[in-house]
Amino acid sequence: MQSTKRVFAGQAGLTIIASDFADIRINASKRDPNFRQLAEQPTFITDNDWNVSSAFHLEKLLPRSLGLSIPFTVNYASASEQPYYVSQSDILADAVQGLRTPRSAATSITLGVRRSRPMTGSAWAPILNNLALSTSYTTGASRSEYEDGKAKNLAIGVDFNLSRALLPEMSRWSPN
Repeated sequence: MQSTKRVFAGQAGLTIIASDFADIRINASKRDPNFRQLAEQPTFITDNDWNVSSAFHLEKLLPRSLGLSIPFTVNYASASEQPYYVSQSDILADAVQGLRTPRSAATSITLGVRRSRPMTGSAWAPILNNLALSTSYTTGASRSEYEDGKAKNLAIGVDFNLSRALLPEMSRWSPN
């Protein structure tokens, strides 16, 4: 009697578009440890990947009269491996208690605020029309069979267009 193994490699994706407010994309893929293309050797490693990407226009939740643009994005990516054998051996990975499996993940969050329509009739107009705020937060983690690593980064920036504030007649209003 001959035994058969199921071999699987697949990918799935989902896209959600909520009018002009949100755009969300989710992708997942999995590759079985015994999967191989023709004339290839199997890797004996299960690959699992996730990717989530989203963009939101938060200004849609506020009155249009404010004239703001507030883009907000969140991105996440993850990849993990589950070996069938311990690296460079013929020992089954399931037989080793507490075996560390390789994994990596990264998350990025950004937020920006700027005027999308110039403000008029205020002494603050030359300052607020040319001011923009941007923030980003990034975190990542990586694990191998031998080590762990993590990193985080926060950046906050304020931009001011001095030439447009001082010489508005010579500069053209073009919001991003």
